[in-house]
This record gives sequence, structure tokens and C-alpha cells, in this order.
Amino acid sequence: ISSFLQLGGITPQTRFYDDGVYVRRLSNGSVIRIKGLAPHEWETPRLIIKYSSNVGAAYSSDTVTDQAFYDMLRKFGFGQPTYLALPGETVGILRPVDQWTPRSKPTIAFGQEIGVSAVQIVAGATALANNGVLLKPHIVHKIVAPDGTLIQSFPREPIRQVISAQVAQDMLSFMESGTEPTGVARLAKIPGVATSAKTGTSNIYDPKTGTYSKTAYVASTISMFPTNDPQYIVYG
Repeated sequence: ISSFLQLGGITPQTRFYDDGVYVRRLSNGSVIRIKGLAPHEWETPRLIIKYSSNVGAAYSSDTVTDQAFYDMLRKFGFGQPTYLALPGETVGILRPVDQWTPRSKPTIAFGQEIGVSAVQIVAGATALANNGVLLKPHIVHKIVAPDGTLIQSFPREPIRQVISAQVAQDMLSFMESGTEPTGVARLAKIPGVATSAKTGTSNIYDPKTGTYSKTAYVASTISMFPTNDPQYIVYG
């Protein structure tokens, strides 16, 4: 959603009708159908985030080109290492556009057909927490001698401006609505603290059936707080 806002495909006021199924007819007559968990009727980007609407995210992706969306995903750091100072870091999975099918863009828009590490998720979220600027992740903040003398520090390392400050602020606001009593991230709400959060649910492949399991999932949540000036990003 951040990418589509930044590219100008959508605005905070854009609305899509979610009747529970994303439908797009291709030029060859075939039809792409993607089911959501529940219909939400008219959805703005805020409600797409609040209710974690796959259908709304898929329709949003139709407003931009495949290449533009891919380029934004790369700017967020997906499909490449974060250069964290640890060995064996994965680059995840983000196929180039020439390997996408007509179904890829709407599917990637809600988090499938893409593989990411926890560090990539947190690193990408720094762009939301820092007015659109992506930061390099660090393991160690500083090294201090037993007597308190500073031996070495590791300051912030901005990498690039990914989205505008306005888009970052809009997204934090949308994610804060997800912690409202009717939002999907309501359990991430911190009493007394404005919290921005988004949940994720990944299907697990079942080797016995050769399809995704209908009962096993990997659930995750990312939170940033306080919303008006995030100091913490928590992912688990």
C-alpha cells in the first residue's frame, strides 16, 4: 500500500469495492479470482490495512505497472541482503518481473509469491518509522569499556528515501487503526500508547497433499510505537 501511494496509483481517499473476491478478466478471456476472508464493501487504504484485506490490496495493485511495483519492493530492501553483520543472511525470494504471471502482482500485493526474512521486514519498516528513509539494521549500538569509556559506536546509517514523509505518516495512521477494537491487530495495542501494527498470516506447504495446509499457518505481527514518533519496532 505504501508503494501504491508513493507511485500515485492510489490516494488515502481512493475506494475499492470488496465483496469478498478479487476478479480480473484477462485479454485472453481467462479470469483471475482471489478470495478474501470476508467482504468489507467499500474500502479506503486505511480500511485495507485495518482489516488486512487481500482483495483491497489486490485491487490497489491494478493502479500501477508490474515494473513500478517491483522497483518499489526493491527500494524497501526485498530480494536483496540488508548487509547485517552476520553470516549466512538470506536475500529472500522476489522474482524479476519477466518471471511474473498475470496473477503475480495482485498476489504479491498481499504478501504471497514473495519470501522475506524477519530482518528484511524490520528494515523495511524503518522507512515508515523514519519519515520514509530506509535505515541499515545493526546488531550492536555501541561498545563500552568496564569503566564506562566509549570504545566504538555504530550510528544510524540512512540508505535511501523510499517513500515521502507524508506517505510514511499516512501509513502509521492506517496501521494505528488496525489496533482499534475492530482491527485485525487489536491484540497488539499497548494501553496508553498510540501503537501502529500490522498482522501477517503465511500459508504452510503440506508435502503430504502437495498444496497449502488448511490448518497450519505462520502468524506474525509488526508494531511501531509511539505512532507520532516511533522509537521502537517490534516484530514476532
